[in-house]
Amino acid sequence: MIPYNFTKTFNFNSTILTYNNGEYPFLEKYCPGLKQRFIKKSKYNKIFEKNVFKYIFFYSKRIDILNLIHPHDDNFIFGFLYKLLHKKGFLYLKMDIHELFKNRDFYFRKRKKTKFHGLLKILYFYLRRNIIKIFFKKVDLISAESKDLVKFLKRKYPLLRNKIIYVPNGIADNFLESNDIQKVPLHERDNIILNVGRIGAPYKASEILMDAIGKLKNLKDWRVIYVGPIEKSFYKIRDEFFRKHPDLKDKITFVGEIRDRQELNKIYQKAKIFCLTSVLGSFEFTLVEALSNGNYIVSSDLPSAIDITNNGAIGAIYKRGDSTELAQILQRIIDDDKFLESINPKIINHAENNFYWGKIILNLYREIIRKMAIRNIKKETKPKLTFRTIW
Repeated sequence: MIPYNFTKTFNFNSTILTYNNGEYPFLEKYCPGLKQRFIKKSKYNKIFEKNVFKYIFFYSKRIDILNLIHPHDDNFIFGFLYKLLHKKGFLYLKMDIHELFKNRDFYFRKRKKTKFHGLLKILYFYLRRNIIKIFFKKVDLISAESKDLVKFLKRKYPLLRNKIIYVPNGIADNFLESNDIQKVPLHERDNIILNVGRIGAPYKASEILMDAIGKLKNLKDWRVIYVGPIEKSFYKIRDEFFRKHPDLKDKITFVGEIRDRQELNKIYQKAKIFCLTSVLGSFEFTLVEALSNGNYIVSSDLPSAIDITNNGAIGAIYKRGDSTELAQILQRIIDDDKFLESINPKIINHAENNFYWGKIILNLYREIIRKMAIRNIKKETKPKLTFRTIW
């Protein structure tokens, strides 16, 4: 959404560089005018994608801003080459990482993860380390999707202290506008606790919500809806739960995967509570979808959940895997008829001010222009800034 919003809001000449992996219906429908350039995938890549390398080699000076996504080795090489050939170019890395990256060091890589041997292997790791060092020195801006990761990266990599900022992912304003999506008042909704994701995937811990429901003293007229494809291994967990709690079989519904975003949005608008049970994740986009639809978020303590709920001020956070704490939170909400009504306006306001792409892109644009000014790069030299995202 970054290149599209730069084109829409600031008249950038934006293009996404990617492989031709079939149709991209989301881009075609919700990112009109955003250009795509397909790069042929090389059959043999020992170190990096050579066709992307060629593109940067020949077109680097035509690119005012190069946006790379994810800190993998290819992107370190591409960024290094771009800044080598176009010293006035602006290099922006969007991290798109999860908290397990705290256990990694960008400068070092496991010695087994290379096809080289002997002296070539030693040379490879020497060059890799120094390319990354130069990349971090030359990169103009880096963003991470959680405040916790921003703080961590600034501590671990002092060189990045003045280069890294918090840029969350957001909800597409144009999706809401083009589909005329209106906010549904809370009193028109059903008493539904919603969970959306790959049901039964290892890190989703989908069974935690069921365990919590089984521990409630009184579910009253509330019910639970799971949306998403179901892993085969989860059917046994589900069936065992219903064997122990036959009275809850009519209270928990699995509707399967919903690919149509408008249909999925309707379910968000029927629910009052959104519950996330994941024990690991990067930026949980379902939380932003839920927030923008006015759902009260009850989530495991993932960094992105803490940010999205404003440190629990407009949502509730529980310890990962703790179904007892989750049950206690849900029971308090179920028993307090007026709580959700009182906090709902704050939820809507928080979403609009912090997690709509229109606001996010404005903050990112200001940061890029500020850093360009510091480096004395005049954006007025061209009618349009050329922005390229390697995706």
